[in-house]
Amino acid sequence: MDIKEQYTLDLLEPMLQAKVQELQYLISSKKKSLKHAPDGRLRISMHRGKPQWFHVADARLPGGSAEDGGAVPRPGGVFIPASEGNFARSLAQKMYDQGVLAAAEKSLSAVERFMDDYLPVDIAGIYANLHESRQSLVVPVRLLDEEFVRRWKAVAYEGRGFDADTPELFTAGGERVRSKSEVIIADTLARLGIPYRYEYPHKMRVSGGALSDGAGEQPSCCEGGQPAGRDREPPSGKSSGRMSGRSPSGSSHGRASGASASGRKQTAIVYPDFTCLDVRHRREIIWEHFGLVDSPEYAQNMVAKFEMYVNNGFVPGKNLVMTYESVETPLSSRLVSILARNLGLCG
Repeated sequence: MDIKEQYTLDLLEPMLQAKVQELQYLISSKKKSLKHAPDGRLRISMHRGKPQWFHVADARLPGGSAEDGGAVPRPGGVFIPASEGNFARSLAQKMYDQGVLAAAEKSLSAVERFMDDYLPVDIAGIYANLHESRQSLVVPVRLLDEEFVRRWKAVAYEGRGFDADTPELFTAGGERVRSKSEVIIADTLARLGIPYRYEYPHKMRVSGGALSDGAGEQPSCCEGGQPAGRDREPPSGKSSGRMSGRSPSGSSHGRASGASASGRKQTAIVYPDFTCLDVRHRREIIWEHFGLVDSPEYAQNMVAKFEMYVNNGFVPGKNLVMTYESVETPLSSRLVSILARNLGLCG
């Protein structure tokens, strides 16, 4: 992340509220199940290395009840044969649920007491409430979201160039991209108000064994930038887009740092399709689209790229989004929207 802040968003209160709801649901669920649980409890005794089950009835006053003719329950319980295993399981579940219920009620009480005393102070709001003339004179511990986004988008960088024969495809905002699928992704992100950088360079560790044919060149998966995919066929005699380990000029885009293809860890510049900003949590999320999954060579390269991202701390569902398409199944803006919302990118 290019911008440093001294204060992170206070997420404790919403986390506590979510925990209260979770505990309340758990308590309600266990109370409901205990209403239908059998009377008594389960006692287990080992006999010749095997467990034996006994049903211990609930304690009664001396003399027993009218229903059982005044008989007093056996302290050790009544033997439960293996044929009545479901009854034993229901007794065991009852005792477990009672323990869970007691613990959940205790936890809920503790959380609610804490929330009664917890008075979160909106530290970030102090800067927001200042007059503009004062804001210009201080360095805030946390920027306003709008200012943070402005600074993040203002960071200058050099992406990849375009081959001379690359189709000219543009987003609604006038930004040039490499495929119709990237147009869909970019326009959907813009519509949802999600800031992004197209083909922003990231320095990542790569395995030397993954390098392309020329020693010292970047791995082909590090080329960055999606080919036109299903939108066009690669020119004769050329590889398409990122499947090549070289730039249009013939030099590698992300030359590994001074090591040969010997299996050692190296660094290379990687150009993911999109680097998105999670404004609320101040984190960057890589969005990579794979548009030629029908090609065995492309699929193998896709696996190598996935491994590289994970080894560099980018994990699907956390800070990495991967979308795919084939000739028969193109990408849809609906799918892009669902993925963006599930990752919390929409605020």
